[in-house]
Amino acid sequence: MNEPTFEEFINRKIEEEPYLAEQNRALLDMYKKGFIQVTYNSDIDDFDIQASAMGKTWFYSSIAKSFVAAEA
Repeated sequence: MNEPTFEEFINRKIEEEPYLAEQNRALLDMYKKGFIQVTYNSDIDDFDIQASAMGKTWFYSSIAKSFVAAEA
């Protein structure tokens, strides 16, 4: 199975969950601007995120279930 790109993944989430479209678009925008780093985790078929700001780093796993763009 091919790994989805992060953009494909987010666009699919926007279609599946239109009530979260604004948050998902914000997440995609942060990714495109380089504010967050994203890696695909094939064990959970989801993406992991690393966000850094003001000397602190946060890690989010299984973002389709838990990440809120405003947290970064």
